[in-house]
Amino acid sequence: MQATFGQMTTEKEKSLQVVLDKAVDNKKVFGTSFAFKNDTLTWQGSSGNMTIDQPYFIASTTKLFTTAIILKLRAEGKLSLDDKISKYINQSVLSGLHIFKDKEYSQELTIKHLLSHTSGLPDYFQGKGANGKSLENEITEGNV
Repeated sequence: MQATFGQMTTEKEKSLQVVLDKAVDNKKVFGTSFAFKNDTLTWQGSSGNMTIDQPYFIASTTKLFTTAIILKLRAEGKLSLDDKISKYINQSVLSGLHIFKDKEYSQELTIKHLLSHTSGLPDYFQGKGANGKSLENEITEGNV
């Protein structure tokens, strides 16, 4: 069990940690980590086989965070869903990203394409790499 505290009472800190500790059953859930910040209120905690500063793979959950940030930026007028990703990503990174039947589509991709999964880009997680294994296999085998 590990936690760091901001401006909270000890009882609140303890009750939050109890929630994390109860979530770990060592059958389906072996570790958990949680953090929140609201104005001056900050709390981080972990339980089981995780620490608050330990990196971990969150897979498709990333999509939710990315979408929330993109939609916030759109609401602030800082971008449009119809913007080409080439407006934000360097040409050296984009070049060759999306080639289909010998035609380069990388410069035509928009933010909307990426968010709605209509870009035509393959799933990098399950696609086979040069070694014949997918990233998914590499991770589950502990090679990443």
